[in-house]
Amino acid sequence: MVVYLAALGNVGRELHEAAAMDGAGRWRRFWSVTVPGVRGPMMLVSVLVCVGATRVFTELYVLSNGSGGPGGRAMSMVMLIQSMGKGLNGQIGYASAISLVLFLLTLVPLLIVGIANNGDTIREALASRRAVKAAKVKREAKVQEVPR
Repeated sequence: MVVYLAALGNVGRELHEAAAMDGAGRWRRFWSVTVPGVRGPMMLVSVLVCVGATRVFTELYVLSNGSGGPGGRAMSMVMLIQSMGKGLNGQIGYASAISLVLFLLTLVPLLIVGIANNGDTIREALASRRAVKAAKVKREAKVQEVPR
């Protein structure tokens, strides 16, 4: 909620006033001014909620007494990692493989949000890096052409 309130505070009143002057109603101002203004934080919150949902452990462990419920139907990935890796005969390799998959399931949505929010900055940085690299190659080519 705090993230949403901060995002709403960043949506300028001038934009709402300009839309009202242009004849936009309340719904049109909401969809054309407010929603695009809070799109980034809205995506961030939704991804964080989804990532948090994949990492559920405590509630399920306590409610099912560590068994994962009837037939293991209430077992989350984190509970599976814990149950596979514990004990003297634990399957550590399998538990680490599941942990890696969970890490990737956590990382990919966050990268998508980061690219969606900062895509222009990333593209500019990559373009400037390519330009510097091309200038360096060109300079090296000129140095090699000079006879000694």
